Amino acid sequence: MKFIKLLIICFVLPTITSCSSSNQAKNIVENYLTAIDSFNFKKAEELIVPNPENLKMIEHIKTFSNKMTEAERENHINTKKVYSYKETDVTDNSAKVIVTNTQENFPVYVEFYLIKEKDKWLIDKIESNL
Repeated sequence: MKFIKLLIICFVLPTITSCSSSNQAKNIVENYLTAIDSFNFKKAEELIVPNPENLKMIEHIKTFSNKMTEAERENHINTKKVYSYKETDVTDNSAKVIVTNTQENFPVYVEFYLIKEKDKWLIDKIESNL
């Protein structure tokens, strides 16, 4: 029995841990999009590098959302979003996550470039086909 526990500790747990850490960049992007889609800008700002480009992008989204009626905002929040995520170029300190959304009339592709600062993934740059 002790041998089985030792096997689990030595081989299974490191595998699970390494798999989950490789998905952390993707999880940050998922959390960011969830925050943006629910107009939770404070949460979105916690997930980005606070550089001028990122802050300006969030400010534009805030401005746009403030022009929406309450019904439009509720409709946007309640409409299920379907995103596809692909992690690429993952290193110890950087990653790229490509997100695709094909719900509208044309597909939207967004590339998120992440960096790791103090053991925490943050979105450093966002590029889109829009």
